[in-house]
This record gives sequence, C-alpha cells and structure tokens, in this order.
Amino acid sequence: MVQNMSNGPRALSGLHDLGRHFTHVLLDIYGVLHSGGPVFPEALRCLKALQQHKKHVTLFSNAPRLVPDIASSLAKIGIDPSLYQTVLSSGIHVKSSLESDDSFPLGRRFYHLGVHARLLDKAGYACVSSLQEADFILLTGPDKAWSYPQDYETFFAQALELTRPVVCANPDPYVMLEGEKALCAGTLGRMYETMGGRVLWYGKPYKAFYEMALDMLGVPKDQVVAVGDSMWTDIEGATSVGLASVLILTTGVHQEHFPQTSSPYVASFLRDFSFQPTYVMDALAW
Repeated sequence: MVQNMSNGPRALSGLHDLGRHFTHVLLDIYGVLHSGGPVFPEALRCLKALQQHKKHVTLFSNAPRLVPDIASSLAKIGIDPSLYQTVLSSGIHVKSSLESDDSFPLGRRFYHLGVHARLLDKAGYACVSSLQEADFILLTGPDKAWSYPQDYETFFAQALELTRPVVCANPDPYVMLEGEKALCAGTLGRMYETMGGRVLWYGKPYKAFYEMALDMLGVPKDQVVAVGDSMWTDIEGATSVGLASVLILTTGVHQEHFPQTSSPYVASFLRDFSFQPTYVMDALAW
C-alpha cells in the first residue's frame, strides 16, 4: 500500500477512509473497474460497498458510447446496473451538445473514424462514406485494434486540405489493454491539432463535461469526489472545477511508473504536474 507523503496527497487504503464526507462519487471505468478484461474483484466489492453505504455512484467515462452500450458491456463482466445510479460519458456529452444546437453549425453530414458509430443516431445527422461528402469528422478512436498515429497521417492531411473540423469524442491519449498501451482518439485529435486542424473536444478533462455532471447531480461540490486513473484527464478535470479527486496508481494508464507504490515513487511521478490529486490509492477498493 502507498504510504502517506509529508507534502502531497493523502494515501488511502480504500474509499472507506473518506468517511461520511462525500455522498456522490464520479467513478471512471477503464483502468479503475477493469482494463479490457474481467472486472477487478476489489473494484466489484467496492461498488457493492458504496451501494450498501448509500453513496450515489455516477460512472463518469471518456467512452465514446451511449448508456445502453456501456451498461451492456459492463453487465457482461459482472457489473450489474444496480451497482451504480447513473452513467455520463463523453459520447453522451457529444450527442447532447450537438443535439442542442438546431442550427447545425458544423453541417449535418459527418465522416466517422472509429468503431462506435451510433452516437448521432436519430440526432438529425447523416454518416457519409467519404471525407469529400462530409461537413465534419466524428472521431471516436482508431478504426482498427493496435493502430499507430502514423497510420492516420495521410487521412488527416486530406482532412486538413478539405478544412474539415474534427469532433473528438474521447480525449484519452491511450488506455492500457492487457498490459499494453492501446491508442485512443485523444492522440489522433492532438495530432490533427498539431497539423493545424480544428478540433472540438468533449469529455474529460474539459470543464463543460464536469459542469454537466454537477448540474445533473445537483449537490454542492464538497459532497462529490472524482476517482480515476489518469492525471491528464481525471485529475486535471476535477481540479479545474474544484472537486476533490482520487488517483488510482497501479491498474490504469500510469501503472508503468509504479513498480512500487512507496512514497518516493509517487512523489517523483507527481512532481512533473502543476496540479495534484487530493488522494492517491493503489487500486479501487472499499
């Protein structure tokens, strides 16, 4: 177990260490509850304990998918809908934002890059088969497993020439899949931005997504804690809106930095960031 540091975030053995202060939990999914395989056993026990202690759990994810798809995939690995109250994803953020603007400022036709194509179903938008036909690109991720950024250089060069904006539905740069880094939409979106393209970002760490969550919960910020595995998305986003946060160390995107979770390893890692988590924990547990 990670030990407390003299200066820095408090180390937790489990969420029970937080006592009764927090009533609502914004809980990341990938890297916290699972990493592309079975649910982590301690995480499942934690979900059950949170319900037993009457905590309101919102699964708060950069998944570029909608609630039915997310709930179905979680149920398949043993996470029953009774173990959480709500789901809020970057996919929902995209759809609600684009649906709310009846003027269709980006146009109605989009080219989809990724594997989750149903975000804009019944939203007044049409998926087309070529960049030339499209008004914008809906980016949910690479279109095949184990892709590399250079695989998409030609595609984005063409998009840039056509001045097509990109709607990025998952800001994560990568996730850990079976112990290996798997490319996500965030890396591709940043590559397009670097090339000079316009990218509209949805999900964590962007303030609008956290404000959407807080509006939905309708409780004071000091009753909410955000739990996630990424400094770049979970912790930066929580910090930007003044939420307490818990960084999960050993099961998510930063796991390579923690061959041990002793204080020197944690302090050395966190030193590179201008923002800090409120708490750190080896893995999600009650």
